[in-house]
Amino acid sequence: MCFFFSVSFVFGVFFVSVISSKLLHLWTHFSTVPTSAFILYLPTFFLFDLIAICIARLLLCQGRSPLAWGGCILGSLATLLAIGGSSSQLGFYAKTGGELEWRDATAYATSKEGLKVLMTGSWAVLVSGFVLIIIACFTHGIFYRAIGSLMGSIGDDIASVYGYFKRLRFLRRGRYSALKNADTDLESTETFSLDGRSSHDHSDGRHGGPHALAPEKPLTPRGKLMRLVSFIPSWVYKIIVSVFIAVALIMRPAKPYDYMSITLPVSLLDVFKSEPDFCTEQRKLVDNPFPFPELIANSTWRDADGEFEKGWSPSWDPRWVSDASKAYENRTVDWLPETLPRGFFRWDPLRTKNGYYGSLGDKKDALSNKCPHIREHSPYYNPVNDPLKITNLDTEILPTLQEALGDGSVKIKHVMFILMESLRQEFWPLQQGSHIHNLILDASDEKDREAVNERLSQLSPHIEKLTGRPMGFTDANGKSYKTPEFKWHDTAKEGYGGVNVIGGYTAATMSTKSYCANHCGAYPMPVEKFDEADTDAYQPCIPQILDLLNSAKENVSSDDDDFRDLQWRTALFEAEVEEYDRQEKFDAKLGFHHIITRKQLEEDWRFNKSDILYHKVNYFAYPEPVLLPYLREFIANTTANNQRMWMSHFTSTTHHAWDTPKDFPHQDYLPHRNMDNKWHGNFNKYINTIRYHDGWMAELMNLLEETGIANETLVVFAGDHGHGFHEDFNKEGTYESAHVSNFRVPITFRHPNLPRVQYEANTTTISILPTILDLLINSGSLNKKDTRIASDLVQDYEGQSLIRPYIKKENDRRAWTFSVVNSGAGMIGITSADVPWRLTIPWTKVFEYRITNAITDPLELSPVSAWSSEQLVEDAKVAFGEEAGAWVAEAVPIAQWWAYERQRLWRHHSLA
Repeated sequence: MCFFFSVSFVFGVFFVSVISSKLLHLWTHFSTVPTSAFILYLPTFFLFDLIAICIARLLLCQGRSPLAWGGCILGSLATLLAIGGSSSQLGFYAKTGGELEWRDATAYATSKEGLKVLMTGSWAVLVSGFVLIIIACFTHGIFYRAIGSLMGSIGDDIASVYGYFKRLRFLRRGRYSALKNADTDLESTETFSLDGRSSHDHSDGRHGGPHALAPEKPLTPRGKLMRLVSFIPSWVYKIIVSVFIAVALIMRPAKPYDYMSITLPVSLLDVFKSEPDFCTEQRKLVDNPFPFPELIANSTWRDADGEFEKGWSPSWDPRWVSDASKAYENRTVDWLPETLPRGFFRWDPLRTKNGYYGSLGDKKDALSNKCPHIREHSPYYNPVNDPLKITNLDTEILPTLQEALGDGSVKIKHVMFILMESLRQEFWPLQQGSHIHNLILDASDEKDREAVNERLSQLSPHIEKLTGRPMGFTDANGKSYKTPEFKWHDTAKEGYGGVNVIGGYTAATMSTKSYCANHCGAYPMPVEKFDEADTDAYQPCIPQILDLLNSAKENVSSDDDDFRDLQWRTALFEAEVEEYDRQEKFDAKLGFHHIITRKQLEEDWRFNKSDILYHKVNYFAYPEPVLLPYLREFIANTTANNQRMWMSHFTSTTHHAWDTPKDFPHQDYLPHRNMDNKWHGNFNKYINTIRYHDGWMAELMNLLEETGIANETLVVFAGDHGHGFHEDFNKEGTYESAHVSNFRVPITFRHPNLPRVQYEANTTTISILPTILDLLINSGSLNKKDTRIASDLVQDYEGQSLIRPYIKKENDRRAWTFSVVNSGAGMIGITSADVPWRLTIPWTKVFEYRITNAITDPLELSPVSAWSSEQLVEDAKVAFGEEAGAWVAEAVPIAQWWAYERQRLWRHHSLA
């Protein structure tokens, strides 16, 4: 850069970039620390920035020597990195309200689809960079001279201190010389004063000479102080300031002040951070005792009861297991086919010989990653040895459902699972008088609210039918609005339609991890990105289970045969890209028989760029209706071949950036067309996509009706995660956001012959898979052999069945639920079914501990936060009572144990 611009301009760009980055960094954390502490430690926050700036000033000195040119090149490179980094941080903050983590950005930048995500905020980055350059244009000379003067002053002070102590040495040595020459001095006709002038220079006023001075006025106390201060060298003040900063650095708490002090050039180095030592990480996973052994004492153990219930006798020490746990580890099952299906490794007879993958593995590979002095215990999930497992499969099915499931009226020949992108529970459906409804109305002027409310009444009429939850919209006079135009008419009898869950939380606020949890009934790992794709789930996933059930069947062609003896055909339909974050790799392990994603759509003969449905609605996907002919074709072919269907469908229109096809009419639900309310624009777009999504759900229900399979198809709806907006929280999006709007998701089990139940529980999406198995078993939709296999497998899942009473607490053990926060390793969300509190804790990054109350503060407007778990315990006691403090003290170590245990079960840093 200095070959084209002056070195002062290049330095000015570096200075402005580093300081603006620090100011943004401090702004985002200002509210998280006491104001007094912020002011006290403020100088320490800029220390490393000052050091970086001084180094840049040395590199960018004016000169023509080879050394100066070399420094200029290094300084220019540092400036390019600084302005790129700072403008990226400012742009990211402008778009999301959050801070950019460089290692996470690198993970996005390594894939084509990830780059598209990053590029969505490119305009904000470019504008930020332009503003920084403009500021540098007007200020670079000032900053260049000021920092140069500062560094020169520091150099002078160092020389002054050195000279001061040198003079002291000479003064001591010269005392005797002065006494020796005293007579010579006295004989001199000139004497000198302290200020260096001779006596001839002073004329006493009494002599009346022309240069006589007026008598000096007596000094005031302030004047004396100022004269005294003026005699103190400047380097003394600088030493005092330096000592203060040094003491503050030593005395201040590490969290969060060390993190607040980091400078931009150093934070950029996080991109090159090496992977942790393999064996060190492995030891953490292996040496992970359960933190509350009293909760799993022998007196709480439960013996096996019946053919499938395995009992429960966990050990707090991973080096020792009970006899029942050993029996489970060594058990063999008679339903496993000769050829091992993927996902069933823990039942493989060869699991102890060829490592984790057993029959599918290689003994040489099993021995290749061993760490010395680390003895790994069984790598498989063991429900008998799981300290957190609480099952409700030994309780009765909900009375409302018992008769319908028992009399054979609920026939489940096919299953359609619809995973809904960024779908918040508050919009499933939106209800008048809800907190989010009031928030939307309050954004509009009083005179406009009636019109807005009428528009909202038409938002999701089909979702209202699917869930059985009334939207309840009326005008100011209590009169109902006009009936919406329905695309689909529900044929279910009054009081029927299925189970709608209220209180569901996602297992991860990151799509790929949530996708994994929903399909496999297993919690994802709290690690960066979708590393689950590189290993195998610790529970069998639903397509793998259906493949296992197929292994003992022959495909039959007669329509008269019992549908329970038919083979399953599994399929995945999504109009979005499958290659993002290794989803395609994970899907291959799940074993779908048929896959239609964006790649297949674009390669198909039907692809037509002139068709509005083939215009992308975001950087990932086309509108979902583009899948309609493929869904219809799959249903027709599968039913013609006399097969059962599992159809997974991942929606996409409700994903950022919330665009819809051009022919879809937009409504204004929030004011967003002026500068003062433009920030409502994204939320308004999201609400429009909810209306579009409602129409797409109607089209899918019509498809089932038209193809004649509606009355024999279980349709399961679930949100992959929510999405927070600036109307909810200071951060927009799920990335490293602790707000509840990202966690609450809809869960609905729809069948026209299943009685309607509104099921309230603090549950999680990992309960979906065991609930589906429970429905298949108890509706009589599996043959005898498949029922036996499913009845055995369902007992092994961590999630409770949502067609039975939810057990909130067993003895003193709580029914905990966990959520991994996007981008994976930063935070963990924790709830338990027995209390209204929700906690988020930092995992491998620097964040606050945060607790809220879902009952008294459903929008989380008043969270309680602290930088340590110990402090949060005390703050929770003050805010919510003694019980809340005790809950936090239990939840934090439970979550930390859970995090390491998930990595062990997923074989992250595995030995075998």
